[in-house]
Amino acid sequence: MSRGSFLRIAGVLGLVVCTTGVLAGAHGMHDGVWGGGMGLEPNPGMMFPMILRSVGMSAEQQTKVQGIMDAHRPRFQELLGQLRAAHEDVMARLLGPGPLTANDLKAPGQRVAALRDKLAQEGIDVAFEVRGVLTADQLAKAADVRQRLGTLRAEMRKLLGDPSAMSPAGFP
Repeated sequence: MSRGSFLRIAGVLGLVVCTTGVLAGAHGMHDGVWGGGMGLEPNPGMMFPMILRSVGMSAEQQTKVQGIMDAHRPRFQELLGQLRAAHEDVMARLLGPGPLTANDLKAPGQRVAALRDKLAQEGIDVAFEVRGVLTADQLAKAADVRQRLGTLRAEMRKLLGDPSAMSPAGFP
């Protein structure tokens, strides 16, 4: 699969996973493949396309995966547009003039959560369809790569310490 195709898949799946929390729009893709802190925790939405790259798909499989992405792109764009608008509504309320109560953010927060859920489900649907393109050997290889990455993360955590114990600035 071409680098551009993987970046598109990574971008879409990454956006799905990175839109967590009511104010996550400001956080989003800044963490890239690896999460915040010391960068030891993977972003699951970004790991899937990276692992997919490792299985050695044929040209025919790559074409099928691209077709799956093309078929889902309009729905992702629609949901992401709605989510951006919902995040903007929350931010406008938070930073706007006048009094504000937690109850004032309840409905907008629920809208953000519902859109996040829809995006997550769309991402799962895409991943499930893409998984259907892979052979049993490719799935076994993907599982092996995932397990090896987990072992590598554990070793990094052992060498560098627990990133959750770090202060927000990254220093003890």
